[in-house]
Amino acid sequence: MTTSWPSWLPLLPAWLEPTASRASHLAGAWARFALGWLEHHSGVPAIVLAAVLLVVGWRLAKKVARFVVEVVVVLVVLVALTQLGVLRF
Repeated sequence: MTTSWPSWLPLLPAWLEPTASRASHLAGAWARFALGWLEHHSGVPAIVLAAVLLVVGWRLAKKVARFVVEVVVVLVVLVALTQLGVLRF
């Protein structure tokens, strides 16, 4: 069976597959357009722009992940203290 869907789509529910497929194609098209526009207006090659965007995106993702971990840890501590009766809301 050959489809144009990404390999991770079988992990999604059947009703969400067409939506996710369209969203991934739209995101790819938007990224290609944005990179082309930046290349045209800045004079910087698209490969350099893509590399910079990947590095910035990776650093942002790491910071967001750290924040999410901190929030989860604080939430777990608050729930545990509430269950033990130390905190009452």
